[in-house]
Amino acid sequence: MTTIDNNYGGATGQAASAGQKLAGDMQTFLKLLTTQLQHQDPMQPMDSKEFTQQLVAFSGVEQQITTNQNLEKLISQVNSQEMSSAVNFIGRDVQVLTTSSKLADGKASWSYALDLTADSNAITVKDATGNTVYKGSGETKAGAHQFTWDGKDMNGTQLPDGMYTLEIAPKTQNGTAVAHDIFMRGEVEGVEQVNGQYYLSVGGMLILPTQAQSIYSKAKLDATT
Repeated sequence: MTTIDNNYGGATGQAASAGQKLAGDMQTFLKLLTTQLQHQDPMQPMDSKEFTQQLVAFSGVEQQITTNQNLEKLISQVNSQEMSSAVNFIGRDVQVLTTSSKLADGKASWSYALDLTADSNAITVKDATGNTVYKGSGETKAGAHQFTWDGKDMNGTQLPDGMYTLEIAPKTQNGTAVAHDIFMRGEVEGVEQVNGQYYLSVGGMLILPTQAQSIYSKAKLDATT
């Protein structure tokens, strides 16, 4: 499991460093200005226009750095909330719209939904390289159905654990394809951060929390088994 880090910590540190540098430059400027004022010719006093413009410039930069720091704090808070929200999924089962499922301990499960009742429904399971390892027939009635594969190929050989994909081809009597969706249901095992985005680790895959079609309480599942 990848360690969850705050992706915006570096940006916040950069803004803080910029603020420190600005403060140092401002102090240097004020020291130079004070020295010049102390040694100016009373008969030819300094033109205040130049250092007034410099003060205005420093003020503008300071405001910009403050704005950036506030924005970075807001982003950090949002990022933290996203992480907390993702962590709440751990230990729960989710249903995801995908044809992939992980074979583990001789079992891989999918569910699928047919929009209409079909006359036939050919089922195909393929391995990670796209080779067909299993063929069979599935349910044909409209609605949701479960399919659990025991991990054995067409010769009865037990295949190794790993990712496999399910394809179904429901058709009406005249050969028209029936619209359908395929889902995978699995337990959220952890949370990983990739490029500042939090993903749920489910059955060997990383999915966005928004990709979860349904969420199930693990306690309720255990109580019914």
